[in-house]
Amino acid sequence: FSNIFIELKQKAFQTTLGGVTSGFYDLDSFTQGFQKSDLIIVAGRPSMGKTALCLNIALNVVKNTQLPVLFFSLEMSKEQLAYRILSSETGINPMRLRNGNLYKEDW
Repeated sequence: FSNIFIELKQKAFQTTLGGVTSGFYDLDSFTQGFQKSDLIIVAGRPSMGKTALCLNIALNVVKNTQLPVLFFSLEMSKEQLAYRILSSETGINPMRLRNGNLYKEDW
């Protein structure tokens, strides 16, 4: 038991999360970050923002920790996900990306 008490004492003085940050303060304070053993499944009704939330979390993890992220979606193809990420990161309208209607300044 002495190891447990030593670990608890060390954690009490840490100001960092015990896991990987999601980039969302309230979620991180509730979960203490994502742990190595976690399997995260997000479910909800259609058009509630599940994919947008999860892509934002995945991008935050990659940007903040440079850890690899594995992302599965049963609702969207890899191409659709790529367009969403490109649109999010560049600020270009997703319809313009899909149609190829890009301006010179977009490049």
